[in-house]
Amino acid sequence: MSSFQTWGLIMLAPYALVFLAFVLYPVTYGLWLARHPESYVKLFADPIFFKTVVNTVIFLLVAVNLNFVMALWLSGFFVHERTWIRWLSVLFLLPWAVPSIPTIFSIRFMFSPEWGIINTTIFKLTLKDGPNWLNDPHRKIVHDQFSAGTVTFEFTKNWKFTILNNENVWAKAMNRVVTDKWPVEKAVDEMIARIKEVAG
Repeated sequence: MSSFQTWGLIMLAPYALVFLAFVLYPVTYGLWLARHPESYVKLFADPIFFKTVVNTVIFLLVAVNLNFVMALWLSGFFVHERTWIRWLSVLFLLPWAVPSIPTIFSIRFMFSPEWGIINTTIFKLTLKDGPNWLNDPHRKIVHDQFSAGTVTFEFTKNWKFTILNNENVWAKAMNRVVTDKWPVEKAVDEMIARIKEVAG
């Protein structure tokens, strides 16, 4: 086994543990609880069960598909260059963006080198000043990543990104390099050519 494969297994180990603990075990335990036939007799005799089934089917057929269609339509709508649509897109994104602002301020408060809660705690415990979190280049990268918060997927800005996501052009480029032993430049050129082709 190559070192590349070994590291691949090491990277997969946390996912496998989470999958076993939170997916495989609950499903197996549920099947074990459902091993008695009398449980199904009691279930089908309960009128709430059929109401729950109907509500679930309605939710899957209506709510999920309606959300998907609306998201797809909005991604195509907001790509237009008209001024009023741009302003409307700002208003549309405000409910998503505003909650992250308190998070950004909280993180800056926590990591402030002069009076932040982390450095204050370090000083109280050790009588030594804590590190300069926001100016150290390595720590600043981590801080900036947390401060940036989450961002919308690209297909919310342009529906054509859904095609690229489905084709997974980025993974294909990596596969060309790792498996097919292509030069990086050739794989990237192929990927960019496909993106340009889809984008028109």
